[in-house]
Amino acid sequence: MHDIPQENHALILIRNIVILIILIAIILISFWLSFNLGKKLLMPVKKKPIERIEVTIPEPPPSIAAMQADLATQEAIDVEEERTPVTIKPRRGKVVKTYTAAVSGRYWKVQAGLFSNKSDALALERRLKAAGFDTYVVKKIDSGKWRVQIGAYESKQWAEKLRRSLTAKGFDSTLVYE
Repeated sequence: MHDIPQENHALILIRNIVILIILIAIILISFWLSFNLGKKLLMPVKKKPIERIEVTIPEPPPSIAAMQADLATQEAIDVEEERTPVTIKPRRGKVVKTYTAAVSGRYWKVQAGLFSNKSDALALERRLKAAGFDTYVVKKIDSGKWRVQIGAYESKQWAEKLRRSLTAKGFDSTLVYE
């Protein structure tokens, strides 16, 4: 270092400072560019306001309103029939009578046919499946006959709805509770 003249030391120092300033400027410009690019890419898109459509729902015709009322009444009766009284006597106080829903493992089933011949039951099953119904054949142990069945429901309302849709497609059926 002692070999380098004094004025060269000053030039080297100035050159290093200029290089440092250029590097800092490059870093600042790259941060500024990436910030502006990110702002354009990551800003949420302005959404259009949702257009609301107002629809007036008319009251159902009297015939449908009567059917809905009948269905609600029948469902209340079904629930009342399934309840069994249970008497609870707490250690202290009065005897309390409550009702609990019966858990019997019994279901409402839609029976489309009962056959002594399995091939007849399978033929009806194929016709029902072609019509879009999820059907299966069950052998009744007590009678040895073949039942073509669609569904098993805890609620009579759902079984009755399925039975009506079968009737609408031209199939006879009955409800079985077991």
